Amino acid sequence: MIFKLEPLNVESAEWEHSTWRGEVIVRAATEEAARRCAATAFSYVRDDEADDAASPWLQAAWSSCVPSDDPSYEAEGPTMVIAPAFFD
Repeated sequence: MIFKLEPLNVESAEWEHSTWRGEVIVRAATEEAARRCAATAFSYVRDDEADDAASPWLQAAWSSCVPSDDPSYEAEGPTMVIAPAFFD
């Protein structure tokens, strides 16, 4: 499945735990997996350790995550961030 994640209230201090604060497209089997993928991909690294546990991508109060049927993205394949493209 394809999921579209969007930040909510990026002015919040919660977003200090993410290196990206824009729309994200993720291929994953479930919403939980999509959120975890985004959290891991955009975790803020502090002292050589990723801090994805506090990621706003994991919280419905700080980011939305909805299935997308956009034909631009291949729904089959491994769990991964598809966009932003520069993430490659």
